Amino acid sequence: MLKINHICNSFISVESNNSVISCDPWVGVTRDNGWFSYPIKNIKSLGKKIFNSDFVYISHLHCDHFDLKTLKKFKKKNLTFIIKKFKHPVLKNRIKKLTKKKSYRA
Repeated sequence: MLKINHICNSFISVESNNSVISCDPWVGVTRDNGWFSYPIKNIKSLGKKIFNSDFVYISHLHCDHFDLKTLKKFKKKNLTFIIKKFKHPVLKNRIKKLTKKKSYRA
């Protein structure tokens, strides 16, 4: 069975029987306070299942899609990031910088 959970904005999680993927995780206010996640959620209210995802998909570098504060909440040591293979590896390099223990797919 597949369960899709809309958290806020473009942040969704998709659960299957054996794994969870979180897409564009972001909760809160952007760095420049230009906009906030909606519906308004407290990051603590999201629960362990979201932050124990097996995969995280990041679509692009806008701060409401790639948020270090939210990404640091993910706990799995073998967490895999899934990204597009962009012409310039900026997103890939930022994910590598986030943690060397986590792998990525492009």
